[in-house]
Amino acid sequence: MQNEHSYTEEELRRYRKEALRKYESRFPDLTAAERAELRKWYRQGNDVYSNPSQICRENGWPLDFISASRLEADLVDELEGMTQAEALRYLGWDQAEVPDDPTYTGALETM
Repeated sequence: MQNEHSYTEEELRRYRKEALRKYESRFPDLTAAERAELRKWYRQGNDVYSNPSQICRENGWPLDFISASRLEADLVDELEGMTQAEALRYLGWDQAEVPDDPTYTGALETM
């Protein structure tokens, strides 16, 4: 026999609210700005275990929202002050693919 339980809007709302609360509790150092961005993402119907940049772990599974946001912020800090070519090299592009022209911007514009 098939389970044909239909959840009410209220049941779904409570489930999502509890899931968000549990997720947020994993990050005791969550800042107000991070919380606001997370909740905005979640209110749009997205899962907290995904991220808008589609950053994945080495195994192919997406990073959760906060971990991906923090990784992006760290990467921006790391790349700050680098030329485009230096940034591409830092990100692991093959030397042959990176032009020596320090004014080159083409590849990063597609990122």
